[in-house]
Amino acid sequence: MFKNGWVDLEYVVKHVVGLEELKVTVEQYDPQIVEKITGVSVEQLEETARVLGPRGVSYPQPCRAFPSQTKLRPVHVRSTTS
Repeated sequence: MFKNGWVDLEYVVKHVVGLEELKVTVEQYDPQIVEKITGVSVEQLEETARVLGPRGVSYPQPCRAFPSQTKLRPVHVRSTTS
């Protein structure tokens, strides 16, 4: 989403704390790594990004992922809803 310019940075800068840290974290996870962690195929991840990214009409929904779900440390994630 960041790589393709599909993030509304003007909105995000006003409403998200830790944007730079998020970018650094996201850069560590290419689609193949995310597929191994989540079980969601690279194709599904990329299609979801293509569908949601350019729309510009979604809004963040805060939620919390736990280690048992992510196989990583607890992180705050945002899902998008249109």
